[in-house]
Amino acid sequence: MMMNDMPENSTMMGMCVMMGIAGLLFIVVLGVTVYFVVRSLVDHRMKNRPSMILRERIANGELDQEEYLLRRKWLDENSRH
Repeated sequence: MMMNDMPENSTMMGMCVMMGIAGLLFIVVLGVTVYFVVRSLVDHRMKNRPSMILRERIANGELDQEEYLLRRKWLDENSRH
């Protein structure tokens, strides 16, 4: 009777191990996906940071329109694409 239980137990054990590996793989894939999405969003925000600062400065009255347009033109010509 014990011999009959052995294959059933090892099958169950194998399935548990495979489910554990699949769970870990899912967590790793999810983590990598979240990392790249967040990194992409941060890179996009940092790329637009100079323009945001320039808009804030004109909104606060720190720059006049002529200075704003001059600096905006410079940013457009010298920004990395």
